[in-house]
Formats: sequence, C-alpha cells, structure tokens
Amino acid sequence: MFSFAIYDTKKKIILLARDRIGVKPLYYYFNNGRLSFASEIKSILQDREIRRDLNNDALSQFLIYAYTIDGQTLFKGIRELPPGHKLVYYFSDKKIQTSRYWDLELNENAFDEKKNLEILEKLLTNAINKRQVSDAPLGALLSGGLDSSVMVAILSRLSEKPVKTFTTGFWSQFG
Repeated sequence: MFSFAIYDTKKKIILLARDRIGVKPLYYYFNNGRLSFASEIKSILQDREIRRDLNNDALSQFLIYAYTIDGQTLFKGIRELPPGHKLVYYFSDKKIQTSRYWDLELNENAFDEKKNLEILEKLLTNAINKRQVSDAPLGALLSGGLDSSVMVAILSRLSEKPVKTFTTGFWSQFG
C-alpha cells in the first residue's frame, strides 16, 4: 500500500502514483499549469488560491451511492488519483498525463460458476458451524436481508434443533 511523489530533476517531471488497490489516497488539483497534491483534501485546500467551490455532480453521486465516481471529489477541480494509476507532471509544457499502470487480469475461462458456488457454500457452512458452539440456546436475528436468511438456512441444516429466530420492527406515525 502506497501513494508517492517523485521529483525527477533530470527528466524535469513529477511522478505521482497510487497503489493497485487504493489503500492510500492521493488527491491532486491542476489548473493553469499548476499542480498541487496531497494525501488529504484539506491539505490542498490550505492553498488560498484554490477555490472551495462545491462539485454538485459529485455531491449528488455521494448522496445516492455513498461514494463518488471517476475520481471526482466534493470540491471542483480536486480529483482523486484512481488506484493503479500514475500521474506525470511535465515542467517543460506545464501539462499532466494520467495513465493506468496496473489492471486486474480476468480470465473468463477460469470462472466455473458451479464450482465457485460449491466453494462458497462450503466456506459459509464451515464459518457458521464454528460459531454455533454454545452452552446457551442459539438464536438468530432475521433482518429481512439475504445475508441473514442464508445464514439461518445453513444454521437450520446444521442444527439438530429448530433455530430460534427474531426480528424487530418499529411503529411510526408516518407509516
């Protein structure tokens, strides 16, 4: 996990890069040939020449999806360098170039859906089996979601006794 900046005095460039998975963040602002970068947006905003205008598109994305897409941030002009990407700033013409240096290779032939489902079922069954050892009676909360339903279905297959399940709800004057 990394994000870094290297100033190459011979090539007269700055190289920024971010780890393949995106564990360490790296943000940048580029305008009129000027580059600012940091691991936190608040550090970039310390520069008083950088406006703090709200990026309405990114705000909408964040409110809908709980994240922003395409490297956007909540501030106009400040972008996040995507995982597995590098950015090169050229002092000679004061331009930047971003590119992907790594991508996950997927081999479509390597995916056997039936085999993978069997592996998943075995892993879930083993995990649930390890957690059903108890001196007290077992119970499970059914949230209404798929995960708790699958867990209880597997637990009921493993258990000699019926699985006690619980759910909860709240009354509201608004329906």
